[in-house]
Amino acid sequence: MKTLTHYTAVLLTFFCSLNANAHEGIFFVKTVTNNADIYYMPDDENPSNVVRLTTHAGIDNHPDVYIMSTPPYDTVVVWSTDRDGNFELYMGTLPDLEATATRLTTNNYPDRHPHFSANGTKIIYTAKYNFEPSTVCPKDECSIPVSAPCGWYEGIRILSLNNMTIVDLDFRNMTITGGGTWPNLFSTWVGHPCFSQNESKLLFSAALDEAGSDWEVYSVDFTSPNILSNLTQITLGSLYPANPNPIPMSAGATFIDNDTRILYSSTRTPLGNSLLFSIPATSVAAPVSPLNQLTWHYGNDYVPEQLTNGTILYTSDLGPNNICPPPDTGATDDLDLWFINPNGTGWQNLTDNDLNNEQQLIGDEVSWFCGVKPNLSECTVFPKAWNICWFREVMQMAQSPTYLPDFPHRSLYPIFYNTVCNYIYQHDPLYYQQLQQALLTYEVPCTHSWMDVPSWWIIPSMFEKWDHNLPASPALILPPNKSTINNAPILHTWTLLEEAQTYGIEIDDDPSFQTPVVQLSGLLTPQYNGSLPNGLYYWRASATNTYGTTWSTVWYFTVDITTGIETLNTEAAKEMKLNLQPNPFSNETTIQLSLPQNDAVKLSVYNVEGKLVQQLLQQNLAAGVHQIRWNAQHLAAGKYLCRLETAGNSLTKKIIITK
Repeated sequence: MKTLTHYTAVLLTFFCSLNANAHEGIFFVKTVTNNADIYYMPDDENPSNVVRLTTHAGIDNHPDVYIMSTPPYDTVVVWSTDRDGNFELYMGTLPDLEATATRLTTNNYPDRHPHFSANGTKIIYTAKYNFEPSTVCPKDECSIPVSAPCGWYEGIRILSLNNMTIVDLDFRNMTITGGGTWPNLFSTWVGHPCFSQNESKLLFSAALDEAGSDWEVYSVDFTSPNILSNLTQITLGSLYPANPNPIPMSAGATFIDNDTRILYSSTRTPLGNSLLFSIPATSVAAPVSPLNQLTWHYGNDYVPEQLTNGTILYTSDLGPNNICPPPDTGATDDLDLWFINPNGTGWQNLTDNDLNNEQQLIGDEVSWFCGVKPNLSECTVFPKAWNICWFREVMQMAQSPTYLPDFPHRSLYPIFYNTVCNYIYQHDPLYYQQLQQALLTYEVPCTHSWMDVPSWWIIPSMFEKWDHNLPASPALILPPNKSTINNAPILHTWTLLEEAQTYGIEIDDDPSFQTPVVQLSGLLTPQYNGSLPNGLYYWRASATNTYGTTWSTVWYFTVDITTGIETLNTEAAKEMKLNLQPNPFSNETTIQLSLPQNDAVKLSVYNVEGKLVQQLLQQNLAAGVHQIRWNAQHLAAGKYLCRLETAGNSLTKKIIITK
């Protein structure tokens, strides 16, 4: 049987539900002291129990797992590694991957993103076997290793393990349902391909421009060995405001829910960070939308996969923002494995540690100067710190065409050096002058490679030096995301920021905010109280000081005041009561409350830690019996508290939600 897998550039995760003779658990890649290897977690209930599976000094990544359903019931792993100097595919079996490691590809060009077919007889992967002369070096060449000269592009290959033959998939001139025609060129970028469970479809991400600057998700019908039809563009653009990420990327897609839905990550978000989305598998040119959004925060979530129990496993750098200051959103430099429910609830950090042993996405995905991917903002072009010898190497490669002419990515270094110098000069001309002087007068010889030069003089990170005067991006508080509001006016609140002088808010029925229903600036406190007609609304908040303005992410809520509460009778009840029927429940329940007199009523739901989850009601009600139909589909299974408050009394009932 085919197991479910998860793969990213550096942190890869896999969950397997296997037969008794097979290895079950989570497979992932962890980087320790700059060495990326494959690791194995037998039991996600005990994440501290981790076994190292590969020990080679090279970079091992992108593993995928297949469990043989017939004897010898081997657990087979395929992965990409540069242990032979370039990234090639290797395959081995547990328990000893190193002893059984066999090289599958030998073309000396990067082969990456391997993924087994459901029956384990084929491996689909990407390879830079296409050379097409380019007019410009691709923007993401820094994040993908290509051989000089610039012009090696990535395509899809399928390796048949039965006879070890390789076929290339050629999309040139194919009509794209929802997206025109595939260019008659090989200068396109393709990444992270996978099979559907019945192997009749392929899913992949691609950028059709040679600069690799605009990625979307595609599917194609597939008949072995290489017959393609019905090429479809699954995603197209975004409903959000203008994207702040210079490389808008909808990518890392996989089939879920028995091939009925597609799960993917996208940087087409309000802050430009990579978050998770889920759409029907039948979608055509579907824009990134908050209605399809699963994760909502200021970190980056990468290439997700669904577990056999329906839970989604993915990699996230969510944590303290210690890489880029606002308005950049690089989050933390520690990657962790996370769980989430298919409806976007129930976040759980599986490998919650701040040891930075699951490092940022570098290695074969991002070269040593590119920083965090895919959030390729100005900030993430630069490393967090560097030594002076490293910087001198960059300067030499930028200014002397004869210096290391065959070094990988050679043509990018002048661009990179100029970008860094311009950024420094604009922010601090004196610091730039000091740096240039240091490059010329530093006396300790840089006789080693840039990786092991003396490290005692470290130039501080530019992220800590500049841009920190901008306000942080506000975090939204109320009303809760995806909530239904049954009262008026509606209180909107967000975080109070010391560095902010004024605040603003936009509310609209369109997430692009082209014609906001509410548009206010110059607010002295981070809140707004106002009424809205029934309907679906999107909102975001801003923080402003003399250095500029930053925006929050986007949340949405539904106003349903007229139908939110039903009055059964207006006769005075004998006492105040609160009941839920049914309870326990899965998605919906009816909350009934009795009031002995006219009163100001507040009805709220809290988690067991006392944190407000959703405010259901806040308005004046007449004496009598009232009921509210409450949909709790957005909440994870567990225990909650429903609290009814009036001017002089309160009642609390325990809620049990099952899924």
